Amino acid sequence: MSDDRLRETPLTLRLEYRDAANLLDQWRRNLSQGQTFVRTREALEAGTRLRLKVGFPGLREPFVLLGSVRTARVEGGEPGVDVAIHFADRAEQDRISTRIERAAAGDPELCARVVRLLVLEDNPHIGALITSGLQEVARRELRGRVTFEVECAPHGAAGLAALARDRFDMAVCDVYLPVMDGPQFIREVRAGKAPGLPILAVSAGGPAAREQAEAAGCDLFLEKPLRLTELVAAIRRLVRF
Repeated sequence: MSDDRLRETPLTLRLEYRDAANLLDQWRRNLSQGQTFVRTREALEAGTRLRLKVGFPGLREPFVLLGSVRTARVEGGEPGVDVAIHFADRAEQDRISTRIERAAAGDPELCARVVRLLVLEDNPHIGALITSGLQEVARRELRGRVTFEVECAPHGAAGLAALARDRFDMAVCDVYLPVMDGPQFIREVRAGKAPGLPILAVSAGGPAAREQAEAAGCDLFLEKPLRLTELVAAIRRLVRF
């Protein structure tokens, strides 16, 4: 590599892995061996210096690795570059390895607790407000100790499909929904789809909506419009963080 190239400020790229186990697997198979493939549409020349910020949802601070571009190529139909990872010495490599192992084990000094919420709401504006509000609470009040991942579904049938393909810590379910309403969704969940899933039912329908939700098997009920403080208190009560 030329002296001019060495003096350049490294280009920063983010590598976001699916979860801690995925990062640990990639570290053991590729990164610790001094190589990886990074998907990017940027035209990067061989020798370009890189700063890789490596993380996953819930990691408080990304791991920073230094490297350089080897070659550009296409993998799995997506463009990217082969990257050489540069470690100052074996001691640095061992320190990073130890921290990644700790993160994969859920060390609270390195990782926030990730609370995954399934929100059944047919108004996308309300779903977006819940998502942004919880993210703000995680950042300001919980200081990064807990983060929220929110998936929104417009009706009960879509909610059941989400439960079939993924794991959630809790569901927030409106009572009145198209296609499949909230009480039917709750009954399906309690019948075996995910019987132990904590469910918060919400509605502006008053006592009738509360009765339907409680009869179906919800754990808690809140009146709409939701107040963020009430929502967070309900989540803390049902998920316990």
